[in-house]
Amino acid sequence: MNLDELNRKQRLSNFPPERRWKSVTGVMIQPLSDITRPPLVAIAGIDQSGAEAKIWTDLPNAMYLMNMLSHLRAEHFSSVPSVPPPECSPYDGDT
Repeated sequence: MNLDELNRKQRLSNFPPERRWKSVTGVMIQPLSDITRPPLVAIAGIDQSGAEAKIWTDLPNAMYLMNMLSHLRAEHFSSVPSVPPPECSPYDGDT
């Protein structure tokens, strides 16, 4: 097995298919009671079982995530969909 394939499989093993979301359904800002602190950001989705899934983070971490995704988009010459895309692509790794 070549090194690129080994690295790809290692990355996939860090994100097992049962933990992947089928789709992202939205984001929401939740202000904190202390208005001097940044609000929380909820990212909502649907998991593999069809259940609603959410992760919460603060605004600086959400913006960091957005920056990382922007870099990925640029590296892969991807466009940003204007409508929700179909479900997440099938898992293709064998961990």
